[in-house]
Amino acid sequence: MKIIFLIFLLCILSIPGFGQDSDAVYAKEKSKADLLYKSGQFQLAALAYSEAFKAYEGKAYPEDRYNAGRAWAMAGNADSAFYHLFRLVTKVPDYIMYENIIIDTTLKLLFRDYRWPELLENICKAEINLNVPLMRQLEAIYDKDQKLRLLLDDTSKTFRGYSESRKELFRVINKQDSLDLIEVESIINQYGWPGEDLVRSKGNQAVFLVIQHSNLKTQEKYLPLMRDAVKAGKAKAMHLAYLEDRVNMRKGKKQIYGSQMMYGVIFDTNVAPIVYCNAVVKTWTFYPIVDEANVNKRRASVGLGPLEDIAKMYKIDYKVPEK
Repeated sequence: MKIIFLIFLLCILSIPGFGQDSDAVYAKEKSKADLLYKSGQFQLAALAYSEAFKAYEGKAYPEDRYNAGRAWAMAGNADSAFYHLFRLVTKVPDYIMYENIIIDTTLKLLFRDYRWPELLENICKAEINLNVPLMRQLEAIYDKDQKLRLLLDDTSKTFRGYSESRKELFRVINKQDSLDLIEVESIINQYGWPGEDLVRSKGNQAVFLVIQHSNLKTQEKYLPLMRDAVKAGKAKAMHLAYLEDRVNMRKGKKQIYGSQMMYGVIFDTNVAPIVYCNAVVKTWTFYPIVDEANVNKRRASVGLGPLEDIAKMYKIDYKVPEK
């Protein structure tokens, strides 16, 4: 008989939408592009940015998209420059430094182009609903949330088990989570679930993180609201999937999307304790999943990659079972 003793549970956040190979290609080509741009080789820099974006199926980080537009402009290719700048303004919710585009002299080739007024008009549309003070408030909450959890990751590498340092850090995290929740609940009461059009992606994710890190009662309270927010385009389906899984897990139900993992020790109860102590196996495993054979279809429907990719990150020998 096998028993799993849970030590703690983890919600996987910030899961990349692409594999590690794609990340490596993107980073390599992006670094190459940056160096070429600095050396004045704008055409080659622009092409290198394009190669980086291919690794992410045409997607790009906002600052890289902006630099690609600048490189094409400096290379004298207005069409390609406008292509990247329009995508930046209309398709990238994380970008807010629109004033850079307006005053950037490296884009002077574009200033007298017939498309320039249209680009400026799109910038105005992108900024019109933005609540900058609220966005900054939520971004600060996000930074505090993630900074403390990164420290927790560092202590887990340094100390085994629950050292006094880790216990104290957990106390600090719990206190900060409580303070963050007070702020976020006040924001939701005033604005509803703030979408990316109001607070951009980072601010929007901060609301989700605070709810995700709260107690079950709070999560159940805001779960219906987040479902409505997803339908209205004000929250991300993948974030809702994490919350759905977390609530199900805490209520003793199977998860739906496989976002929750557990870490513990497995041992055979038929073996004498002394042998068990010498043969402890600590391992990551997925919390039980409903209809596991179709989990990757459900993950894909909310923008998550295959579960096998997550298993590789945690060095788990895992394959989705066949029907």
